[in-house]
Amino acid sequence: MKHNLKKITLLFITAMLLGSCEKDEIYEKRQNSNSKPKIREVKFNELFKKDKKFSSLFEKITSTNQRSSFENQHGFTILDGNVKVIEYNSITSYTMLINRDNVTDDSFFENLVIQEDNNANQKAVLIKYTPTSITNSIDNSFIFEGTIQKSRAIHFSGLNKTNFENTTNSDCYVEYTMCNWGGTEHHAGANCTQTYTKRVKVNCIDEGGSGNGSGGDDDFWSGGSGNDGFDDPHGGGGGSADGDPFASPSQDEENETITSPVKPGLSGNLPSLTPCNKVKNITNNTPNLKDKINNFKTPQVLNLNYEKGFNFVDDNQNKTQLIQNDGSVNSTFITVTVPEDGSMSGLLHSHFDRPDMLPTFTFEDLMTFNAIYQWRKYNQKSQDKLTLMVVTRAGVFAMMIENESMFDTNGYNLWTEQNAQLRDNFNKSMQEKQNLTDEDVIIEVTKGLANYGIGLYQANSDISNWSKITVDANNNKVTTPCN
Repeated sequence: MKHNLKKITLLFITAMLLGSCEKDEIYEKRQNSNSKPKIREVKFNELFKKDKKFSSLFEKITSTNQRSSFENQHGFTILDGNVKVIEYNSITSYTMLINRDNVTDDSFFENLVIQEDNNANQKAVLIKYTPTSITNSIDNSFIFEGTIQKSRAIHFSGLNKTNFENTTNSDCYVEYTMCNWGGTEHHAGANCTQTYTKRVKVNCIDEGGSGNGSGGDDDFWSGGSGNDGFDDPHGGGGGSADGDPFASPSQDEENETITSPVKPGLSGNLPSLTPCNKVKNITNNTPNLKDKINNFKTPQVLNLNYEKGFNFVDDNQNKTQLIQNDGSVNSTFITVTVPEDGSMSGLLHSHFDRPDMLPTFTFEDLMTFNAIYQWRKYNQKSQDKLTLMVVTRAGVFAMMIENESMFDTNGYNLWTEQNAQLRDNFNKSMQEKQNLTDEDVIIEVTKGLANYGIGLYQANSDISNWSKITVDANNNKVTTPCN
């Protein structure tokens, strides 16, 4: 039986550079030729000996000879490594890596930031970074993607008090020193020559409010539950932020926290992301994705005569947005426009239920995935969010890169004169097999994708986990749940 395979049309478009005067209160890139941030990285001990401002600030909260009461009180150790020193306008800030006591969770890292302006206003905050991906960049720095949490601002005048100053909603922003040297925006390192600041809205810990308490006299985090905050060893009250998120900062808080993150080195404690980790992160961290998948699983969608879809597109803060992209009535394809800026990281779509529609991915789906990957790679964007998902009568499936070198090389051939032959090779066993079942198709597609360094994954019924699909020596499907 010959099967008419679903097709997806690829349109490559040339991106136009557009200027805008519109101000975004949540995200704002600030450039001023007269006031560019200066950044350098210095070993802690050297900085303490040679930078009087830093040693003076640091001695107010700790000492270099032994672990301080400040560190004991708040349950962390300041590591003896590189400190990022940033000078911007009237502010000088110092960012250093810390280790939380008695915490074995290696999925995040934390920084202590202390800073002072020319008017001797001082503040200290802790910032927690939970990455979904960290990609090395051109100037010995990195591109961070994930969630950011910031502690309430703590002024030096209140470090030894039992009741801390009130915070304002301005604390929900951080001024990051960024770099676009090399054409890709990333957190600035000392080698960057094209720096600017980027105001980013982050998650913050609140006063405690109506929770079970305000955190206790010696609680650095002073409110916010352990699950919502920084894994506070003391617990602390619940509470939620209130007020206008765009309210102007008070006079005490008018200076934002200026920083560029310091992460553990290559031998540090950040986890390596497997394809299983990645597909679970994508599913759990992409807003509304599970709802869209569950909707696609319904008879109302699978019984349509056209495909439904959503493009995964990064916004200005590298957060994934789902942009609807449906096919036309009575068509067996979706037109997918892959932008040249690499902002697209994936696609979710449905294969409606008809005998000649495949129950998993097609050769054209593979081409779409490779196009997304190639533009992503060209723009030096993270590969950790890359996926292509399909919902069919047989289940929910995802393509994940397992061998990037193979996908780069063999995938490139999809766009050459070899395309027709590669298409025939991919479809040959399915087209020749009599009484082809959905299980047969899944097996053959799994083998076909493996030739390009791509693994096939299938979600369980409630989308709470995924399993890797492989084929054994006897041509049987093997399903291995992700840990």
